[in-house]
Amino acid sequence: MADISNKLAREFQVIIIDVRGHGRREKPLEPEQYGIEMARDVIRLLDHLNIDRANLVGYSMGGLITAKCAMLHPDRVSSFCVGGAGWLRPDQEEAPEFIAQVAKSLDEGNGPLPLLQRLNPGQDPATQAKIKTTNAFLKSVNNSKALAAVFRSLPQLAITQANLTQCKVPGLFIVGTTDPALTSIYLKVLDEDFEAAVSVVPSLGEHEPSQASNHTRKPSKKGPEKAHAGSRGNEKYTQVDSNN
Repeated sequence: MADISNKLAREFQVIIIDVRGHGRREKPLEPEQYGIEMARDVIRLLDHLNIDRANLVGYSMGGLITAKCAMLHPDRVSSFCVGGAGWLRPDQEEAPEFIAQVAKSLDEGNGPLPLLQRLNPGQDPATQAKIKTTNAFLKSVNNSKALAAVFRSLPQLAITQANLTQCKVPGLFIVGTTDPALTSIYLKVLDEDFEAAVSVVPSLGEHEPSQASNHTRKPSKKGPEKAHAGSRGNEKYTQVDSNN
């Protein structure tokens, strides 16, 4: 994400946020301290900086926070871009069980192993080595109990179909062709009923977009070019960063 931020900063004012439980932010252990409060933190920061409106960009969990902000505070969001994530639905049957598995793994000191296994499917030695290395790194730099609380709070970031269809903020959803997050987006609703564009980017696999420039896009009613609404110069971009 640093590369994207640096490129945006050439023409825009870029503000990068460490969300609660990550980076140098406070790390409370109660789930009620996360969830929707992470979305409210974005608006609190805009208030603190005296910024009326901003374009929001978020990746993975940061994307869920970004979308929630756009639904709750459309008057403060000029446009939003969600990468590597989609629509977290309240009725997503597998979500509660999976969230509980990740939280339990974190509580037991095993890191977010179920999450890494889902985002990096495959039993080949290279994939398994990457999962092991990434998991060891995440355990070394994070408070596992705090991250468990973060995961238990994720249902608060769910968005209903009514939220989506009523939202008039221009949006862009970007996913890799082999990203497991692709299945969570429910493309039909986004394409037919929501004022958003959907970009499907050729992917190296896992939960990361490649540098490839060729991609296919499902155009929205407003047109994909509107996903980056706003003029340069005084335009604000707020990147919601949940990198562990």
